Amino acid sequence: MKLHVACSVTENYAMPLCGMLSSFFKHHHDVPVNLHVFTGTISRKSEARLEQFIRKHGADYHQHTIPQDRFQDLQLHRKHFAKAVFYRFLIPDLVKDTDRILYLDVDLLIRRSLLPLFQTDVGDLPIAAVPDAWPSYDCKRLGIPEHLNYFNAGVMVMNLPVWRRDGIAASAIDFLLRHNGIEEKCRYADQDGLNAVLPGRWRILPEDWNFNIYHCSQDLKTMPENRRNILRSGPSIVHYADHRKPWLRNYGLPFQQEFLRNARANGFRYPHGLTLQTIWPWFLYRQHLRQLKTRYRQADIPWRA
Repeated sequence: MKLHVACSVTENYAMPLCGMLSSFFKHHHDVPVNLHVFTGTISRKSEARLEQFIRKHGADYHQHTIPQDRFQDLQLHRKHFAKAVFYRFLIPDLVKDTDRILYLDVDLLIRRSLLPLFQTDVGDLPIAAVPDAWPSYDCKRLGIPEHLNYFNAGVMVMNLPVWRRDGIAASAIDFLLRHNGIEEKCRYADQDGLNAVLPGRWRILPEDWNFNIYHCSQDLKTMPENRRNILRSGPSIVHYADHRKPWLRNYGLPFQQEFLRNARANGFRYPHGLTLQTIWPWFLYRQHLRQLKTRYRQADIPWRA
């Protein structure tokens, strides 16, 4: 079976994308991969390096260049967001060679084969996804009944014929335009738009397939048992859903060294020097990591740096 994958990227995230794909290709040596990359403002140098890297791993590569003004009317309310978050709205129209595609954010660490995820039976539903870190809060923000839940859009199995049939992208964009200046309704951009128009119309996936980095810092004593079990075995996908990213070396994060090792194995190195502005946060996060390690050891959970 061929694995169809889509990603979105701008210039600032071109090299981080290579880091994520370094971990992806590590677990898909013998799997035919068809990779669609949606790019906006990306330099020719970054574009060439990205294509060379992807083709070196034997994947079929398709680049979709999106005009800079394509989503100029949609506001962003988070500093670390870029217009590329909206590019996934274009996937159903621009990808015609498959009925199913796996969308992956850039800020992920892939730790196992994603074929079982890609093969998830979604039936007549538009997507399969994992609930976000605080779904009850986000449901309240958007006026979604709490029992219908709220998903994270960083990892999605997309049923493209259903997207086209039901005009899902257009409906989500319309919602965002109608609430453009209201941060409470558009805080997480495309993710809020999709959740607003798909209440209850998505398959819930196990957290293992999109394990939020926030969970790693939770109190292990009150953490749900299924989440502790994921930490014991190690999640299949770690999602750095925060302004702290593993390629920013001034942060100390669980699984960060694993991300960097995969990137270095493919020739990608990220800035690691400290400045007067970053040395204090670095110290605090390193201190936090030491505390986390102690708590993990006491709970008999392996620590993965």
